[in-house]
Amino acid sequence: MKIKRRILISIILTITGFFILILFTYKVFCLNYISNPISSTELTPIGQIGDFIGGYVGTIFSIVGIVLLFETLALQRKESSEAKTVFLKQQFDNTFFELLKLHKENVDNFSTFDFFGEEKKGRKFFSYNKELLQNMFVPTKSISKNRKLAIEHFNSIYINFIDDFSIYFKTLYQLYSLIENSEIEGVEQATYSKILRAQLSEGELFFIRYNAMTEIGKPSSHYINIFNILKHLSHFELLEFKDWWLKLDKFERNGLGAVIREIKGIVKTFLIDPETNQLQKNYMSNRYILKLESNHRSEFSIQINVDKTKLFVNSNLIQGLDKFNLHEIENLMKCILKEFIIYSNYNLFNVRREIIFDSNNDGVEQVNAKVNNWMSLPIKVHYWY
Repeated sequence: MKIKRRILISIILTITGFFILILFTYKVFCLNYISNPISSTELTPIGQIGDFIGGYVGTIFSIVGIVLLFETLALQRKESSEAKTVFLKQQFDNTFFELLKLHKENVDNFSTFDFFGEEKKGRKFFSYNKELLQNMFVPTKSISKNRKLAIEHFNSIYINFIDDFSIYFKTLYQLYSLIENSEIEGVEQATYSKILRAQLSEGELFFIRYNAMTEIGKPSSHYINIFNILKHLSHFELLEFKDWWLKLDKFERNGLGAVIREIKGIVKTFLIDPETNQLQKNYMSNRYILKLESNHRSEFSIQINVDKTKLFVNSNLIQGLDKFNLHEIENLMKCILKEFIIYSNYNLFNVRREIIFDSNNDGVEQVNAKVNNWMSLPIKVHYWY
């Protein structure tokens, strides 16, 4: 905008200068000379007029020159800034994709053998060891105890492959640190973080989660929160939730995991949008009705109406809930809310929560869950992407 203003000023001044020059030339040499021819001895007045014109018009043209000089410098500065931006972007791309290549090589370096002597290499290593931990894990009735046991099980694998895991997590940490500390804009940061997230298999996400729960891996929780790294890790892959997913077949497990992610998305939208005080979602032809209510964002309640007299014909993602009684659904919702509001943030954004659950039967069975911040602070969901 400033450059356009300078150009306009230059054009106006140039036209003004030429106009004055033409006007005085016409007046002196056309009108006066034709009516009163000047002799060679009468050139002094003309010289004085010429000095006046030269001084006046020359000053205008000098100003034009200065204005155009500023314009040139501004253009050069803009081009230099753009060139610097392009250079930094290219430098970032080179570093990012080089680290991403290194990350893939780190994944391929993982290797182990199963009980039959078959090698499990790369991503198969993560899937195999995830299933190994899931099969070994014996859950208790306490989510807190289950979390501690899960960390112990993770460490048993981590210690056996400490060199590979150490390089793997350090490289991943540097990748996300590079994205956060770069000079690229937020939208581009989101793009690069999603590119990186797309490279992570479910088995990798499983180990990334439990690594962040340890003292050594705790710094990585910062990037897990910012970039929502564990977005696609299902609750029904976690060791703490084995007491529930053990009762489900593969379809029910995956389906219920997808529904839980959807419910988390609904809760997130609900907490972010201050204008919405109530939301409702129906499943399986009103067999399950989910309601969210809140008058202020320091607390909210979830109500699940269960009417198993409602029949459904086709398979449904949420049909796994039919494997649970009302008390089990209540405990499941309690653990999911704890995971979503507290544990998935690694206690960095939501602490000191009082979670109250009630259940009752009034013809249509009902589970009520309530999350409350007793300090009346807004409940945070700190995912950016």
